[in-house]
Amino acid sequence: MSNEIINEAVEIRRIGYRLRDLRNQRGLSLRDLSELTGLSAGYLSQLENGKAIPSLQVMLKLSDTFKKNLHYFFDAENSEEQQYLYFPFEDQITLEGKNGQRKIRILTPGEHLEIEPLYVTLEPENGSDPGIVTHEGWEFLYVIQGEITLHLGDQLITCKQGDSICYNSMIPHHSENTGGDVAVGIWIGFKHKPV
Repeated sequence: MSNEIINEAVEIRRIGYRLRDLRNQRGLSLRDLSELTGLSAGYLSQLENGKAIPSLQVMLKLSDTFKKNLHYFFDAENSEEQQYLYFPFEDQITLEGKNGQRKIRILTPGEHLEIEPLYVTLEPENGSDPGIVTHEGWEFLYVIQGEITLHLGDQLITCKQGDSICYNSMIPHHSENTGGDVAVGIWIGFKHKPV
């Protein structure tokens, strides 16, 4: 899945979160908001859950109803949202590799974050795609289950359940499950070196 598709999904979910927050702040039910906007409660629920893409006309109606600028719904740096970011399990994006051998659940999506936490599941004898990579930043891995072998430059490091490692992502790296069981880990990518 491309970054463009992920970013679009994040935008749609951001609109939904902001809509739900505004509705809850005003103590409105979906039915109340439906009466105010002329949009069905079912459609509003789909918007809040990121299951529908709103048209410009719908966004203008919502903007007018809540007396908010359109920019409010799209701005990733909205100051009202900076205190916390909450992503329920059902709203998290899951990406699958070839034949479902590798699954990555994006725990808190958003380009504006300084970190990228991922829940990664690797089937036995399966590695990360696209092979050996380098990129700016740092990565942290905590192994929840099984074992994950990291290729860091010329070194092989096998992390087992409970082990953790932090490394510079500029080192050519690749990860794989060399064990016989499913491996699960929490990966956190940092834009800068963690302090």
